[in-house]
Amino acid sequence: MTEPLTPLRVPKPLKTRFAKKTVQARAAIAKTFHQLRVDWRYPGLRSKKMQGRVAVNGEPVFEARASRGDRVTFYWDGPVIVIENHCDHSIL
Repeated sequence: MTEPLTPLRVPKPLKTRFAKKTVQARAAIAKTFHQLRVDWRYPGLRSKKMQGRVAVNGEPVFEARASRGDRVTFYWDGPVIVIENHCDHSIL
């Protein structure tokens, strides 16, 4: 039997920005969102805690690799993964 997927929340402003990205970037980020739900520790994501970053709820912020240049930052709100940002690696 498969494990249930972890709930994921993407704030509305990020959904709007997501729609404006290139097809390739959207595909990579969507794949990352899915893999975060399956197993956020999956080696291909290279998830790691960001130094000196804390979410609004006091939890640490993590970074996952969506592609060579794109990153997704997220934090936990109880059992839910909340996407904080999806952006080009250069601005992190």
